[in-house]
Amino acid sequence: MFAPELRHKLSILYKHSLLTTASAAKRVGTHDGTFHCDEALACFILRLTNNFSNAQIVRTRDPQVLNSLDAVLDVGGVYDPYRYRFDHHQNGFDQVFGHGFTTKLSSAGLVYKHFGLEIIAKELQLDEGHQDVYRLFVAVYKNFVEVADLFSELAYFKY
Repeated sequence: MFAPELRHKLSILYKHSLLTTASAAKRVGTHDGTFHCDEALACFILRLTNNFSNAQIVRTRDPQVLNSLDAVLDVGGVYDPYRYRFDHHQNGFDQVFGHGFTTKLSSAGLVYKHFGLEIIAKELQLDEGHQDVYRLFVAVYKNFVEVADLFSELAYFKY
């Protein structure tokens, strides 16, 4: 179908594309050991975004490894959405979802707060500013994500 030299060039281009895609995959860290609902949900939510859709999940508490990752959830003692750091365990943490909610956010709530609009807009194929996207964003938090935040808060006070 293609001339031999073109087939060879296409083959090289295809292999390069596969290697580039594989090496460009993001890596998301969360703690090792027993998993909890909040970081499992946070990983799932983050992988629904365009930026982290093929992300590899790395389970560790090693600070050097965590610092090398593209995003870190529920470990590391840092909440900094601009650096994709979503931990809620530090002293004085008091982030809430807003929009009338007062439940402290877990890692799931933090990730949803920052990426929920993007995910819902993508799924509905609407602009993030569309009123239906906003309504669903709040409804999904109220009826699903907030439960993970509540369980995380209850587990924290248990110990």
